[in-house]
Formats: sequence, C-alpha cells, structure tokens
Amino acid sequence: MNSMRTLLAAASLAAVAIAPAGATDRYVSPTGSDSGDGATRETAFATIAHAVDVAQDGDAIRVLAGTYEVSAAISVAKTLAIVGDTGDPADVVVRNVAGTVTKASGANTDTAHRVFVLNNAGAVLSGIAVEGGRAGGGGDNKGANVLVDTDGGTVTNCIIRNAILNAPGKTQAGGAGIACLSANGLITHCVITNNFATRGKTDVNFWQEGGAAGVHMTAGVLRESLIARNTTRSDNFGSAVYCKINGAQNAILVENCTIADNFAEDDSGEFYPIFFNPGSWGANYDPLIRNTLIHGNVGTSGSTKLFADAWKSAGNATQLANAYARFVNCATDAALPDGLVMITAGITLRSGFRPAASSSLVDAGAAMQSPVGVDLDGNPRVVGSAVDIGCYEYDDAGSSAVDDPAFDPAPGTAFYPTLAVTLSCTTDDATIFYTTDGSDPTESGTPYAGPIVLSATTTVKARAFKAGKEPSGIVSAAYTREEPAPPVLGTVSVTPRPTSAKLSGTIASVGNNGATACDVWLAVGQDPAGPGAATKIASGVTDSFQHTIPDLAAGTTYRYALSISNNAAIPMGASTAGSFTTKAEADRFDYCVSTTGDDANDGVTRDTAFATLAHAVDVATDGQTICVLEGVYEIDAAISLTEAITVVGDTGDPADVVVRNVAGTVTATSGANYDSAHRVFVVNNAGAVLSGIAIEGGRVGGYVDYKGGNVLIDANGGTVTNCIIRNAVMNARGVGGAKTASGGAGIACLSANGLVTHCVVTNNFATRGGTSIGFWQQGGAAGVHMTAGILRQSLVAGNATTNDNFGSAVYLLGPGTLMENCTVAGNRGLGDDGDFYPVFFPAQNTAAQNPLVRNTLFYGNVGTSGGTKLFADAWIAGFSAAAVANAYARFVNCATDAELPDGLSMIDSGVRLRKDFRPVPFSSVIDAGAPMQSPVSLDLAGEPRIAKKAVDVGCYEFQGEPPTVLVVR
Repeated sequence: MNSMRTLLAAASLAAVAIAPAGATDRYVSPTGSDSGDGATRETAFATIAHAVDVAQDGDAIRVLAGTYEVSAAISVAKTLAIVGDTGDPADVVVRNVAGTVTKASGANTDTAHRVFVLNNAGAVLSGIAVEGGRAGGGGDNKGANVLVDTDGGTVTNCIIRNAILNAPGKTQAGGAGIACLSANGLITHCVITNNFATRGKTDVNFWQEGGAAGVHMTAGVLRESLIARNTTRSDNFGSAVYCKINGAQNAILVENCTIADNFAEDDSGEFYPIFFNPGSWGANYDPLIRNTLIHGNVGTSGSTKLFADAWKSAGNATQLANAYARFVNCATDAALPDGLVMITAGITLRSGFRPAASSSLVDAGAAMQSPVGVDLDGNPRVVGSAVDIGCYEYDDAGSSAVDDPAFDPAPGTAFYPTLAVTLSCTTDDATIFYTTDGSDPTESGTPYAGPIVLSATTTVKARAFKAGKEPSGIVSAAYTREEPAPPVLGTVSVTPRPTSAKLSGTIASVGNNGATACDVWLAVGQDPAGPGAATKIASGVTDSFQHTIPDLAAGTTYRYALSISNNAAIPMGASTAGSFTTKAEADRFDYCVSTTGDDANDGVTRDTAFATLAHAVDVATDGQTICVLEGVYEIDAAISLTEAITVVGDTGDPADVVVRNVAGTVTATSGANYDSAHRVFVVNNAGAVLSGIAIEGGRVGGYVDYKGGNVLIDANGGTVTNCIIRNAVMNARGVGGAKTASGGAGIACLSANGLVTHCVVTNNFATRGGTSIGFWQQGGAAGVHMTAGILRQSLVAGNATTNDNFGSAVYLLGPGTLMENCTVAGNRGLGDDGDFYPVFFPAQNTAAQNPLVRNTLFYGNVGTSGGTKLFADAWIAGFSAAAVANAYARFVNCATDAELPDGLSMIDSGVRLRKDFRPVPFSSVIDAGAPMQSPVSLDLAGEPRIAKKAVDVGCYEFQGEPPTVLVVR
C-alpha cells in the first residue's frame, strides 16, 4: 500500500461526515454475497450496487480490496460514502464491462455504460480506481467513467482511467474521465488518466461545449488533481479539461491541479490543455484557473498548442482580456500570446510531474480559495512560504527518490578541440557518480568533483545517490568532437557592363571553431592561363559582399578568381573561379531614360536621354525598346504600357534601376486614399515587356477592389521578367467595410496572356481589414494575385498580411492559371487576427477547374500567432471532400517544410536550404521536379535550369559545390 495514499485517504475521510450517529457501515467484498447482511467483513455484500440499494442516508459503504466488474452504472442519489477499504485506490478497482463503444465506433448510446453517477450533494466516492466507462453514439453524454450530476457529490482520492467517449457529431459530449454538472460538485485529490474522447467532427464551433478527454465542468470545483495522458481525436476544440459557465459568476474553480502530457492522437482538429468559451459579461463569468501547472501537452501535428488560439479569432478584445485574467498564478512550458501571463521559465520537474527544489513552481502559488491540508501525494500542502503551483508540493523529506542529474552543455553538443561538461542535481546533498566508458555509474565508481574535460567523442553517464533515498535514474549525454568547418561561399554573380562589371556574392557559412567573419580576395585578367594576382575587396563580411570591377574593355572576355578565409583559430579557405564578357558599346536601344536627362531631348542616345519613363512610354510605339539607365526614378502616377513596348533596365541587374511611387496616403494602417495612380506600372498589351527593374512603393486601397499594388498585368496581358517587386502596401478597407476582392500588393495578373517570370516579389504588405471574409471571396495576397496567366521561376519571399481570414503570399484562381518552379518562402501573417496561407485558391469540384501548382517549394512561411499554417486548413472546413481532393491533386511535384494533412502529397522531409533559399547538397528538392510545361533554360540565378537528371523543385537549381553563378542579364 502507498503510505502517502493512506494518509491522503485518512485526511479525505476526516473531512467528510461519513458515519453520523446511528449510521451503519456496510461492507462489499469480491468473496461476499448479496444474500448476507453486509454488516461485517465476513458477511459482506458481493456488489456495490446492492449495498447502495440497502444503505440509508449517512451510511458508509466500505469496499474491500479487489476488482469489481459492473455492467450498469451505479447510481448514488443518497447521502452515502463509498470508500475503498485500504485508502489506496490502486487496491480497489471498479470496472465497467458492458457496452460496444470503442475508439473507432460510437454506436452504443446506453448511459448505463458509465461506472458511477453521483446525484446527491452528500454523496462521496473515495479511494477507488474507476475504469472502462463507455459513452457516446446518439446522445450528448458527459462523464463516461463518472458523472457528478445536477444535485452534486464528491469524488476524492480516486484514479479515473481508461474510459472512452465516442460521440460522433454530438457537439456537447465531453468528459470521458469525469464530468461535474453541479455547483455542489467537488473533484479533489484524483488522478484522471488515459481517457479518450472524440466528437468525430472538425467543424465544431468554439461555443459548443464539450470535447474534453479528462474532465468536463459546467459547475463545481476541480482541485489537487492530476489530469495526465488523456487523448482526443477529430475535434476542433479537443481538450484535457473543458469548463463551461452556466450563467453564474465564479461557478467553476480549477485549483492546484496539474494538466500534463495530454495530446491529440491525429492531425484532424485542434487540441487545448484547458478550454472554455470566454464570456462576454465580464471576467467573473469565466472559470477561475488558479495555481495550476500546464505542462508537456501536445496538439495536432505535433505542435504545442497555446491556450488561446481559438479565443483570438472568435472573441473580442474584452472577452480575450477577461479570459486571460482568469488564469491566476499558473505556470506552463508553452509559449504564451501577448496578454496571457503565466510562469514560463525555470519549470523543473522530477519524475511524475513533481517540482524539483529549484523549480519556479515552488512557493509561487496564491492562497487557496479553500485551504487544503495535503497535496495529491498526502504531503503537507504548504512547505515553505506559500503553496506551490500544481497538484504536488515540493518536499525533499517526502520524496522517495533522488532527482536525475542534469548536463551542461546540453547532450548532443558538438565541440572542438575540448569541452568542459558540468553535472548538477536539484536534490540537496546528493552525490553524483559518472562514467565515460559506457558502463553504468555506481557508488563505487568516480564521484563528480568538477567539470569533466572531453577531448574526444564521448558518452557521459551519471547517477545521483543520497542516503535514505532511492538513487536517481541513469542519465546519459553524448558529445561529439568535430573538426572545424571551412567557410563556404554561397552564390556568386557577375553582371557585365560595357566598361565595368558588378560582382555580388554570398557567404553560406563562416565555419565554426570561433570564426566570426571572412575576408574576400579577387583576381581579374584576360590571360586564358589565369587571372593573375588577387587583391582584398572586402573585409569582415559575414553573409554577403559586392564589388564593382572598373576599367574594363567593352566586348571583352575576362577571367576571375575569388577566395575567402575566416578569422578562426585554424583559418581555412574556400575559392571559386569563372569568366564573363563585357557588353559591346554597339548595344543600343530605341530610347533612353536617365536621371540626368531632359524630356525636351530626343531620347535616342544616352547623352540625349529623356528624364521620365512616362514620357518615353508616350513617345515609343509598338516593337520599340526603352532603356532605363542606372538610378532611382520617382513617380506620382502609374505608368501604363498599352502598346507592345519593352522597358528594360540598362545593366540587367534590377537593383540598379529603381522606379519608386511617391504618391498616395495608403499605409499599413490606413486605406483612405484609393487613387489608382498609386500603382507603379499597369501592363496591358500581350507584347509589352517590363524587365530588369526594381519596382517599389506602390499604394492602393480604400473603397475599391483593386489588384496589383506595384504592378497590374491587366486583361490584355504582358510580361514582367527579371524584376524586383517590393515594398508595396495594399490596404483595402473603406466605406462599407473590407474590399474582399482586393489582392496582390506586389503584382497581379488578370490575363491568360500574362507572364511573371524570374522575379523576386518581396516585402509587400496587404490587408483587407476584416476577419469575416469568406473563402469564396477572391483576393488577400500580399505577394502575387493571379486570376489567369503564368507565374514562373520566381521567389515570393518576406511578404506579409494581417486582419484577413484568408491572407496569403500567392492567390490563384481558375483553370489555366499556372505557378511553376517558384519558391514561396519566409512569408507571414502578422498579429493574431485572421489566418495566413502560403498559397490559396477556392477548391473546385473538378480538378481541372483549379489552378496548377508545379515544382514549387513552400518554406519557412509562418501564420498568425506564430503557427505554421498548412495549405488546406480552410479547404478542410469549407469544401466538400471531393473538392479538397481535386485541389490537392493540383500540387504536382511540390515540396514543403510544413506538416501536411492527409491526402495532400508533397516532399516534406529532407528539404534542406541555405538561408537564401537555394538547395544544399542532398536536399530532397534536387532532381525532384516534373518536366516544366514550357522549358526554361535558366533558373532565377541565371544557372542552367537542369544541372543533373531533372529540374529541381523551386526557383533555384542546385549546381554542385562550390557554386559558381554567372548571370548575364
């Protein structure tokens, strides 16, 4: 028998008036007979149900050690105490054996599958393990193992386990372990574990009560209890504990409990350790959660769910603040949203969720609403200056085992050339023994006396001992000695000009072993045998460098060599070489535009260039080309290309030619001005081309459903290639509310003759100013909006949305729309309002009616509240199964780093990239693409599109190590 449980039982029974004057003790035994009188152990009854029928108000039924199988619920509507005789609930097991409800089937609705129903404020259940309850099917049942019904009752010192509640479509079912529906209900000093619940639906709403696998409360008190390892499945609001207020202030109290290691079994729905629908009348109408530890709970898709994910999208700011305010002196190991205050650091636990000596839980609780003398272990409730958080009080004297030793640095750390490992133990005066030869430590081995210095790959094992206590577990940590890595060059590109060349490069890694920066040397020459001596062109760089190579001859081939080394203790170098050819002086265009030009000029040479691009467009005719010389051009009205004109940046590097909008008052927070001139370009001719330009600062929004903040490819089409499209704002709200069809702050294409290729679409922002937008309302994309045409070989990165149910980086609509060999990366939803998807389109009932997404990589995109959104969250909730399947089928040879729902097939493991989104060796995106619909010879970096056997997934092709990129634009 557990002595602490015995102490707890005594304390629990002392608090309950079990045997008033004139009352009778009744006994139940596995060897008894219901024909006996039940007055003694020798004449005990055989069944608890019979004892309940015979007993009178005030009697105590003492259940002797053993297992009791029941096939109908035991209902207690009298002032009775049903008490396990030993005080240890593990000794007295009452098990349901009736019913056909399983995890997979909720067909049987008979409520008799419960084990106990308490329905009297004076009824007590104590010192018993209750298991195997079954409820579900056609009724909104609550409490599969135990139901404390509307008249109340007390459940204390019990183990409540292994129940199943399977209630397909019954949105108010919950509390597979136990449910309490009465203000006179008390659940205290219980372990509620390994219970299962499902409502079989993923479209349950937050206001529909239920879903808890452990405890369901509509009133009463849950105190000093452990709710652990309960599970849910297929439920939007599955939980371990659910609380629902029935219109009365302070009707539910959860106090000094531990909610730990509960989880969702699958990827359907969501899971919350504790959930309630925040009331709109004020904080006091929400339940009070006090001194409670929420630890180690895992949600769907393996994520640690926050408590308030649903609140943030469903409740207003006042309701949210009220709900947050009801968590008093609580602690958690999960990340918290702004406004929800709990202890989140320093939570160290022994085995079994008990606090360690140094834990931030110790003495951190508020005074209990009704002081309780002992914790769940039967130890004094206050040891120190205040109550601890959770169901266990730290008490070194009461602990039977020494805490496990801890390692610093963390196990798995790689080092060179040596590493000092420190051991510690939270149990006072414990002695740690360790080994480094793989054997288990013993008290006759080596005691820890100071840092252990390692010079080779080693596994350290440790165990702590203290007289009078069980030794700790044996813990181990592996440390690997690794040679220092050399610095690694990333991409290198050369943009030739007639008399100079622009050299750009990235550094993929400066190496390890203390390296912090690199120096770069360059050699350039015409000699085919080699470029000659090198000179330093950059010093102290960590991630990138640029250099202009001057004094070159036009139309000439040059060779170059680059090398880098780091400043580590053992510097190691990396190098690459290549060649480029400068542009010929004869290269010319029909018209030129220069920052030093004049619109009074003829514009036909560089020396007589126009001053404004708009004037050049007005002068040019079909088939002519306008060269925009290096510089920044500010405009206050959109430039419209309605003829087959090509506008090209002179250098071929879009970073050198910037066309910037400076008009309009649209900002990220105000969409009041809707003048369409705030766009930068409108392309509206199938033969029009925009190339080699950085386009930025577009502003649209307000009262009109605009698309394309920086660039709009209108109904007649056109091509945008080798451009940077950045820093646009689309704020589509105004009179009448959100403009739901707005989208494509960066660029929008509305034509089957539209092509966006080899572009970088970045740092654009979009909001439609509403979270009630439907999935059928097109728009919302911060990067690209496509209702037709092709998006190809482009990087859509670093764009953001806010306050939009269906915000996205890319929005696609309709058959014939193609996104191919793109990378959609590092985009995000800001704030906590709405949702965010890397790519979104309304799923259609026939696969061919959906757009085609091909060879595209989705990487590092982050949704609202910091979550990684899947592509299909809205589809699952808003469309039929056939439409969802059709939408999934349109993702062909794509890859992602996000978790995928069932049915959506992509490469989702081994996707390894550099920080500039280019693949590294052995990445699963290499050679994983399907043949392109229209083969393209170069990727976004100007590299050959197929370097090995097949096209890579994404906008960059892996070229091998070391990478050398020659970009001739």
